[in-house]
Amino acid sequence: MKCQNKGITGSLVQQFGHPSGILGWFAGQIMARRASNIDRNLWTVSLLSPKLDDTILEIGFGPGVAIEMVAEQIPKGQVIGLDHSMMMLNVATKRIRRFIEQGRVKLINGSVDSVSNLPYRFDKVFTVNSLMFWEKPEICLQSIHSKIKPGGMLAITHQPRNRGANHQDVILAGNRIKALLQKARLTDITVHVKSMKPVSAVCVTART
Repeated sequence: MKCQNKGITGSLVQQFGHPSGILGWFAGQIMARRASNIDRNLWTVSLLSPKLDDTILEIGFGPGVAIEMVAEQIPKGQVIGLDHSMMMLNVATKRIRRFIEQGRVKLINGSVDSVSNLPYRFDKVFTVNSLMFWEKPEICLQSIHSKIKPGGMLAITHQPRNRGANHQDVILAGNRIKALLQKARLTDITVHVKSMKPVSAVCVTART
């Protein structure tokens, strides 16, 4: 996904898609500390309703905020994180080292295109504000579907961050995600909307 913004601000915006270098580190700090990011992740995890022994995948784990939340809730399960930024893998590793050392979390450097190569089957898969960076979301979702156990769950959360974003943008995003999940042949698709500032967030959940 190409960013059309110029200068430092535009470069920083681009870093949220693939953090690297000093600006990538700064973007990671924003993702880890911004109240709306934490709230959005908490909400997504709550919709997953993790069970104690679930195997759960997060695609685009960033600084590891949501993975830490999930790991705390599934002491008998395992969390796998996939992110194409080596910088974010290093940042998240420092954040959740205790869970990694216990064997409860495994972080993998790779893009969403590599989901089909993961040697796991998942009870639940989720991703937060990363779908807009996927080059071929239809194909990616088909691969993700194939890795979820029967009756498993997929949750995709999006909170528009573009300048001037409003509630209508949130509804349109939810409809687009729903249509993609329908094409990927998932079922029991539900659109959830959470009132937030500066703009609401949408999470679309589905079952295999």
